Amino acid sequence: MVTFHTLTLDDQEFFLGLIETVGWGLTEVDYRRKLEFSPGGMFKATVGGVDVGVVVTVEYGEVAWIGSLVVAPGARGRGVGEALMRRAMDHLLGRGVRSIRLDSVQRVIPLYRRLGFREEYWSLRYVGKAFRSRVAGVEHMRGRDLDTVEELDIAFFRAGRGRLLRWVYAAYL
Repeated sequence: MVTFHTLTLDDQEFFLGLIETVGWGLTEVDYRRKLEFSPGGMFKATVGGVDVGVVVTVEYGEVAWIGSLVVAPGARGRGVGEALMRRAMDHLLGRGVRSIRLDSVQRVIPLYRRLGFREEYWSLRYVGKAFRSRVAGVEHMRGRDLDTVEELDIAFFRAGRGRLLRWVYAAYL
């Protein structure tokens, strides 16, 4: 039987260790950001007293995202991922969210389809080594740019993430 617990700061090591199993490279700062912007919306799954999975929800008004769904390799194929998704969806619907979105890796698409999600568009992820270079006409973002960035974000994302954008700006720049 799967039981759920809300993630706290004390779960940071477990969360980051599990995320590392899929190579997503999240950091302690990323975990604190998730706690800040998803209070009560981050869950871990426990089976037989052992923590085996996580999922994160984040709300932007009536639109929400589910992400960071990871199940420990030894617990996969036993319904833990589906149980976590249902817990996340119930949480969001109980908070009045009208639209739930997510990104997916290919192997999990069948699960999301079974849960009623449909494809919106395909995106690709790339990895590589970063390097410095000068680019004409590009400059570092400044705090005074945040209002313009927020307007652009709303136009494309269709929900307000100004508070998140300001937090990320302060944390990373």
